[in-house]
Amino acid sequence: MNMKDSVKNYLIEQLASDDPALLAEVYEEFLRGFRKNLSAAHDALNTGDFAALTHAAHTLKGDAAIVGENLLRELALDLEQKAKLNDSAGCRPVFAELEKEFSACT
Repeated sequence: MNMKDSVKNYLIEQLASDDPALLAEVYEEFLRGFRKNLSAAHDALNTGDFAALTHAAHTLKGDAAIVGENLLRELALDLEQKAKLNDSAGCRPVFAELEKEFSACT
């Protein structure tokens, strides 16, 4: 675990112990925002708008990182990198996996 992960985990633990209701609210906001950006990524992928897909994937990556959802962050990073290459065939299975993993969070 690197220093950034240690700090993030410490902050999450502090937030949870100080105010569990606030932590739940933050996570619910993550779910709403992630769902919205996942929909934007879906639309961009279906229309071949790789600039919009890159932006949506980048936002998904950041959202996941903030709440410590590392698998979602890694998948969003992979999607972002493939979108930058206009790799539709490569984006589709990554996007499907991202949707699957997100559904496990909800």
